[in-house]
Amino acid sequence: MKKLKLVLIFSLFLFSTFKASAGICWTAFINGNGYVGSIGNIYVDYLVCCPGDCNVSTSANIHLYKDGVYNSTIATNIPYSSLRYSNGYNWQIPCNQVVGDYEIRIIDYSTGYTTTRAFTIYALPTPIISMACNQKLYSLGVTSTTCQTCLKNTKINVNTGSAYTYDWTYSGCGNCVLSWHTNGLPVTSLDGGTYSVKIKNGACSSLASNNVTVLTGRTCGSREGEIEEEISSISVSPNPASNIMEIAIPFMQSASYSIIDKDGKAVASEEILTQKSEINISDVQSGLYLLRLSFDGKTENRKIVVIK
Repeated sequence: MKKLKLVLIFSLFLFSTFKASAGICWTAFINGNGYVGSIGNIYVDYLVCCPGDCNVSTSANIHLYKDGVYNSTIATNIPYSSLRYSNGYNWQIPCNQVVGDYEIRIIDYSTGYTTTRAFTIYALPTPIISMACNQKLYSLGVTSTTCQTCLKNTKINVNTGSAYTYDWTYSGCGNCVLSWHTNGLPVTSLDGGTYSVKIKNGACSSLASNNVTVLTGRTCGSREGEIEEEISSISVSPNPASNIMEIAIPFMQSASYSIIDKDGKAVASEEILTQKSEINISDVQSGLYLLRLSFDGKTENRKIVVIK
């Protein structure tokens, strides 16, 4: 009888040790780059597995915490057989997930034991189109070798990995999404217009890149025809004006202006230092004037009206 009691006591000790250790023999891992739209593979790895110990609990809940506060539930009642080692649970990071540092918490369904893994969620990087032809590209409809080099050297200058695709938009079709999804403009059959691109990752999109303008029917490096296009982009507003007038010269590198009265006298003049500049005309009397803009060795005259 005494021997039987000892066996029972020892068995109870083993059982309590077995139960106490349940859930403490594994830790959490997650594989993935952390960008919204990516799939993170969440799994547990058993560091110590006493016989039967890892089977005491059969499933777990997976939650997302930020700054120690519950954020959202990733999955509930996931069997450990689906979480162990190379299996893992595939979680696609939502497009609207706030970026920042998080904790993935796997909570044992039976015991409540929790193991955590730090994880950072990132926004998709904004692509940057780099160009070898200054501020404009030329289609390969032109036979110039220089043109072809400029276009072929065009690329999205962002290191995002091959898993991503790209959505190009084109102004000529109302900023529709075009049919190619690579990380560079195609080198043939480009229509003239404005292009931009977004990185795609699953259903998620990055912010749009800078715009690039493609010109057709010109020799690469030639300014013929391009000057007229640039001049037409100059704006002067408001006109008429009383005190302040804004001059916008999108292509400007260096420029100046003069306000000429009916007698040919300059009543105001100054250098223009930015693409958009405000000029003070509060000291200019009411009347009709000529606004003379000088840039790139060229002169453009605009009629302006000053009213008081």
